Amino acid sequence: MKKRILEQLEAGVEFLGKVLGPDYEITLYDMERKDRPLIAIANGRISGRTIGTPLPELVAAFFAEGNSGREPYIANTVARIGDSEKTVRSSAFPVRDASGRIFALIGINYDDTRVLQSFTDLLELVHPHEYVEQEYPHRVIQATRRATGAAIPSVPGEDEVYYNDVNGMIGEIFRMETAGNPVPPDRLTQQERQALIARLKAKGLFRLKGAVRFTAEQLDISQASVYRYLNKM
Repeated sequence: MKKRILEQLEAGVEFLGKVLGPDYEITLYDMERKDRPLIAIANGRISGRTIGTPLPELVAAFFAEGNSGREPYIANTVARIGDSEKTVRSSAFPVRDASGRIFALIGINYDDTRVLQSFTDLLELVHPHEYVEQEYPHRVIQATRRATGAAIPSVPGEDEVYYNDVNGMIGEIFRMETAGNPVPPDRLTQQERQALIARLKAKGLFRLKGAVRFTAEQLDISQASVYRYLNKM
């Protein structure tokens, strides 16, 4: 039965690749193949993936059994391609058997490089180049400059973070939840730690492997203490 479903999904990958167009990369992973799980791909030029490629670390952690395996899907996250500066809008949908076990995973990456380039070209038809650089969203301009290989102007205080792996995602969620707090994380009171851990839990941080250890280190408490806070919720 699973074999038949996978065959149909493989055909679906080719179908979606043709229907959605060249800016959408469609992937299909056989989750029961631990070493070479990627079995079908359309428009693989976007990420450079080929048949047999391993599952991305962040996706694997998100759907790991005993961690967040009951999550219905991942939709519209920002992901960086390998070690490059290129980013895509990434989504993943797990296919489950009758017992709820994930046996296949469908991924969709959208590359908006061409759209952003067209947007910038249109703006520069009606405005001077310097005006566009100054008045329009800097991240849009950065994205198009990366795509074309042009120099990226620096903007003081601009801090872009893309999730390349699980640790990067954990660190960024933690940073966002503690930003603006005048007291360092390791100086928080017990009540403040409880409130922070509650916010982190609501963000889904503790579904990611290594989040408890990271949080304990940042708060200068033991991992057991983090678990105690979580158990109170």
